[in-house]
Amino acid sequence: MFKALKKIANGYERYMTYRGRTIARDYLLRSDDRMLADNGFSRELLTQGVDAWPWRTMDEQEHVLRASIDQATKRQAMKDLNSMTDAELHDLGITRGNIDVTVTSGRPGVERDEALKVA
Repeated sequence: MFKALKKIANGYERYMTYRGRTIARDYLLRSDDRMLADNGFSRELLTQGVDAWPWRTMDEQEHVLRASIDQATKRQAMKDLNSMTDAELHDLGITRGNIDVTVTSGRPGVERDEALKVA
């Protein structure tokens, strides 16, 4: 009984995903080329249909992939730093209260200053 309900639920979810993508595709096709380019969509892929999802240019797909890798790296760094003792953090010049700032912005006087020099 539950397997049948799960199959129905999965089928409904696939249908709704396909329907949503169809609506989004129709909206994007009505947009001008400038808007599509600014948001990283390819009109060529849009005209190929819903099966060409996600309709992103290669540059945009690489950018999204890099961003997700960066987020995963930051989460892992925060996990690693949180697992350290206070003494180990002190040796690195980090306090437990500023781990998130350190991971996102760098340590004062080290990575943060280097980023400012580049800018």
